[in-house]
Amino acid sequence: MIIITNQINSAKRKILYKLLKKRINKFDLIQVNNLPDENLLPWYSINIMREKIKIKSNTHFLYIEDDILIKKININYWIYFRKILKKFSLVPSFLRYELLKNKKISLDNPKILYFNKSPNILSNNKKYGFINSKYPYHAMYLMDRELMKKYLSNGASKVDFSFFNNFMKRTYPIKELLNISHSYQNIPKGFYNNLVFPIMNRKIPEFCLIQHNQKKYSKFNKLTKLGYGTIQVSNLVK
Repeated sequence: MIIITNQINSAKRKILYKLLKKRINKFDLIQVNNLPDENLLPWYSINIMREKIKIKSNTHFLYIEDDILIKKININYWIYFRKILKKFSLVPSFLRYELLKNKKISLDNPKILYFNKSPNILSNNKKYGFINSKYPYHAMYLMDRELMKKYLSNGASKVDFSFFNNFMKRTYPIKELLNISHSYQNIPKGFYNNLVFPIMNRKIPEFCLIQHNQKKYSKFNKLTKLGYGTIQVSNLVK
């Protein structure tokens, strides 16, 4: 595991190292100094990806913000459905939520997703399938070697990638673009992006849910005015 942080003093570095040591046996702590803008810090992970992909035994690359809780079942879900969705040029996605009064609140979709009006793929009995959201952000990404190679070889891994996509330019700040730009490459016809999450009898299964370990977005703020952090996960798909 590699933890990336911006420039911190020695006292904060010691505290961070001590906290990490309690939970993680093996890790590297990289401090990136002299950034022209702290919002560029997440983009440093691309340098790490370029190095890690050289090692053939490295099969996957996971980038995750420090306040996201991801479980083994989430990883297993992604690996299983990645094989199935590959032939559709689609990639499994996660849905980020916060707990508010014991209710799971979707953070990144400002509107209800109407299944019949959203891009989707269905099983023969139409009970199971995947739905494509116009707002796929979830503060992390997971890639296998094939996805990494595609990502590193085209414009999606560059900071200015969004300049050629009006929706991205309007929706995502420069820091958040690192997490989501990969989903706007090789988009299948009729889809907003290449990320989809599963639906079972119009319900979203637990194994694709990841928790934002704060109550930052589901409380009233300028984002909730726009609809973000206002819809329960159980009510997100109609």
